[in-house]
Amino acid sequence: MNKPQAADPSVPAWGAQTIPTRTAAQRLQAFVNSRAGLAVLFVFLFLAAWIPRTLELDRFVTADEHRWITRSANFAYAVKHGDLLHTYQREHPAVTTTWLGALGVITAMPDYPDKAPGYFDAMREDWGIWVRANTDVEPITILAWGRIYTVFVISLVLALAFFPLRRLFGTPAAVVANLFVAWSPMAIAFSRQVQPDGLHAMFMYAALVFFLGWLYAGLRWRDLVASGILMGLGWLTKTPVLFLAPIGGVLIALEWWGRRKGEAGGPLVRLLLGSYGLWGVIASATIFLLWPALWIDPIGIFVRMSTEMTEYIGGHSNPNFFMGQILHDPGPLFYPVAYYFRTTPAAIIGIIAMIVALWKRRPPLGTSTETRAGWGLLIFAVLFARFMTAPAKKFDRYLMPTFLVLDVVAGLGWTAIALWAYRAVAARTQSAWQPLAAGFGAATLGVVLLHGLLNVPYYPYYLTYYNPLAGGPRQAERDMFVGWGEGLEEAGHWLDQQPDAAKKRAVGWYAMGPLSYFFHGDAVGVISGSRMPWLDVDYVVTYINQVQRDIPTKEAVDFFGRQTPVFTSTLNGLYMAKVYDMRAITAKLYEDVAAPQDVHAGIQWPPMTLTALRTLPSAQVGSVLPVELAWDGPFDGTRRLSLRLIAEDGTLVAQVDDGLEALNKIRMFVPPDAVPGPYGLHLMVYNADTLDPIPTADGQQIVEVATVQVGGGEEQQ
Repeated sequence: MNKPQAADPSVPAWGAQTIPTRTAAQRLQAFVNSRAGLAVLFVFLFLAAWIPRTLELDRFVTADEHRWITRSANFAYAVKHGDLLHTYQREHPAVTTTWLGALGVITAMPDYPDKAPGYFDAMREDWGIWVRANTDVEPITILAWGRIYTVFVISLVLALAFFPLRRLFGTPAAVVANLFVAWSPMAIAFSRQVQPDGLHAMFMYAALVFFLGWLYAGLRWRDLVASGILMGLGWLTKTPVLFLAPIGGVLIALEWWGRRKGEAGGPLVRLLLGSYGLWGVIASATIFLLWPALWIDPIGIFVRMSTEMTEYIGGHSNPNFFMGQILHDPGPLFYPVAYYFRTTPAAIIGIIAMIVALWKRRPPLGTSTETRAGWGLLIFAVLFARFMTAPAKKFDRYLMPTFLVLDVVAGLGWTAIALWAYRAVAARTQSAWQPLAAGFGAATLGVVLLHGLLNVPYYPYYLTYYNPLAGGPRQAERDMFVGWGEGLEEAGHWLDQQPDAAKKRAVGWYAMGPLSYFFHGDAVGVISGSRMPWLDVDYVVTYINQVQRDIPTKEAVDFFGRQTPVFTSTLNGLYMAKVYDMRAITAKLYEDVAAPQDVHAGIQWPPMTLTALRTLPSAQVGSVLPVELAWDGPFDGTRRLSLRLIAEDGTLVAQVDDGLEALNKIRMFVPPDAVPGPYGLHLMVYNADTLDPIPTADGQQIVEVATVQVGGGEEQQ
C-alpha cells in the first residue's frame, strides 16, 4: 500500500488559482489605457470643453459677428445657387467660419437661400434689418445657431488633441494639459463666437500637437495625415496658420540634427523631407476640397487674397489703445503685455515649472521624446509670437495659438509639480502612509480646477477676464484695449423698453450687431476720425474702447464725459456702455441760453411769409442755439421747414426739421466736434408729402437767413 506523499508546497493544490494582486491605482491605470477607458476620457474632455462654451450663446454679440453671420448667409446663398466664386467672402479666408455659420443660417431659416434677395454687403449693411422685416426669426437666434456648430467643432478638435499629447507625455499629463486649454478664459471667450480667431487657433494648435506626435512619437502616418488635414482647416480659417509650415521645417531640421549620428543620414533626410512635403500636400488638398471658389478660379482667388491681405495687415482702420496711449501700431511689447493680462496665475506658475522640469529632465519631461516635444512646444510659442509682432495690426486674440500652446506647457509644468510632490512625500513617509503622498500629488493638480474656476465670476462675459496679478479688469482699462461688444446688449434692452422704442434713433459704437440685435429702433454707427452723426438723434450710446480711443473725436468723447447717462452697463467693475438722452441734454442746455435777438426777416415762400426771425449771433460748441420763426399764411399741414447750420466749406453740422406753425421755436444743438468759425443758418421749406423743396418768391430752394459765429467753448480752450 502506497503511503500518501506530502504535498509539494511549490505546486498549487487542485482547483487553486494564482491571482496576482493589483492595487487600485494599477487597476485604474489599466482601465484608462484600455479602449473603453480612452473613450470615457475623450467624452470627459469633450464635455469639459463644450459645457462652459455652449451656455447662453444668445446673451450678447461681439463686434465682428454681425459681419461674419452676414457673410455666412452669403455663403449659403452662393452654394445653393451654384455661384461658387461667391464662396470667397473675405481674405482671411474664414471658409470654415462661413461653412459653420451657413449651417446656423439654414438651421434657423431653412428657406433662406430661396427668400433672400441676393448678397448683402457685410461691411455696410445690417443684415439683421432684412431678417426682422422678412422673417419671424430674430438675428440673435440665427447667430446663436452658428455659435452652436462652432462650439461643437472646437470642443471636438480640442478633445482629439488629447491623443497625440498622451503618446508624447503620458495620460495624466495629457489630461491636465487638455484641461488647461479647455478652461483657459481666453480660449473660452473667443471660441464661443462666429468669427475666425477661435477656430483658427484651435485648428493650428491641434495641427501642431499631431505634428509633434508624428515627429517625436514614432513617425506614424496617421498623425501626419491628421496634422495635414487640421493645418488645411486652419488655413481655410485664417492665413497665419501658414506660419506652421516654416515652424514645422525648423523642428524637422532640429530633429535631423539631433539624430544624424545615430541613424543613416540619407534615408532619414529623405523620410523627413518626403513627409514634410506630404504634410503640405494633405493640407493643400483639404483647402481645395472644402473651398468651392477654388474649383472655379484658384489663381484668381489667391491673387485677390494676397492683394487684400496686404492691405488688411498694414494697420488698424481704427486706432489701437496700449499703455494709456492711442496708437496705430502698439509695437513689440504689445503681445508680451497682452499675454500677461489675459493669462492666469496658474498658467504662469506652470510655465515656469515646465521650463525647470525640461531643463532638469524631470517627469513628465524626462525621456528623450518628452524633452524634444517640450522644446517643440516652446519653439512654436516663441516663433509664432515673433511672426505676429511684425504686422502693425495687433489684437490680443491674434496670439491665440500661442495662448493654447502655453496652456499645454503650463499643464505639463503642474504635472511635474504634482509628481515631485508625490515623490517627495512618499520618500519621507512609511508605506502605510503612501495614500497620503498620492493625495498630496492629486491636491497639487487641483490647481487645474482653480485655473478653471477663475472663469466663474465672469460667466458668460469671459472677455472681461483679466489676470488678477496684472491688476484685473480695472488696470486693463488703463493699459489695454478693453471690450468687444459685450455690455451693449444691456444698453439695447434698455432702449427697447423706452416708449415708442421702434421709432427712436440711437447712435453708438458697434451699432450694427452688438446694439442693433437687441434694439428694434434705428441703430446708427459712428466712424473713427469723422464727426458723430448728430442729426435727429434720440440717444447716444458710448462704449468703453470708444472712450479709450477718443472715437469719433476727442471733443465728442469729452462732451459726453461731462453729461449724466440715463443708463450704464457694468460688467465685472467695468463701465462697458453708457446711454445718453440727447433730448434731455438739449433741454438742459437750453435752460442756460440767452434770449434770442431779432434778425431781418420778410422772406416769402408763397403763400407763406417769414415775418420774424430771432436767434443769437454766436454759440459755443456743445451748446444749444435758439431759433424762433414767426410765419404768416395758411397752416394746413402740407408744409415743413428744414433749418440747417452749415460751415463755410459746406459741412452740415446741425439740422432740425419741423412742421410749419405760426411760431416755430427750435433748439438747435451745436455739436461739440464742430469746428469753430463762421456758420450760415440756412432755411428750406418743403412739401410734407413729396419732400420736394418749395422755392422762395425769387426762386431759391434754400436761403441763408443768418450768420452764427461758433466758438470753441471754455472747456476746449
